[in-house]
Amino acid sequence: MRKIQYATLLFVFCSAFAYKNVKKEKCDLNENTTKKTEITSQKEQIFEGTFDGIEQGDYAYFKVKNSKEEKSFMVLNVDKTYEKISAQPEKYMGKKVRVYWIATKVDVPEAGGQIDVNKYIKSIIL
Repeated sequence: MRKIQYATLLFVFCSAFAYKNVKKEKCDLNENTTKKTEITSQKEQIFEGTFDGIEQGDYAYFKVKNSKEEKSFMVLNVDKTYEKISAQPEKYMGKKVRVYWIATKVDVPEAGGQIDVNKYIKSIIL
């Protein structure tokens, strides 16, 4: 009987916590990453270059470079192009891409709190 009471209390507590967080903050979930909470955001930007791989650690980073610089974009949401490229990244290495992204702060517990990231929005193979 106690196990049922503990399970009920745990369910009520978790439901209340989830409801509170979903009401106040935008949460992003996908297959490749864990929960992220977006804190602030700026205007969407575009970066063009050649696809340089996907770095997979605690989080996925979509890497692109051009003649001036290299950029990594934290993937919190996936789109069709990302799914296609991540399925066979070696096939797309060196291909021209356009990445839509925003500079934002994200709460990342593994990094000890909020960090500035370039958040991947979507990409197009050119």
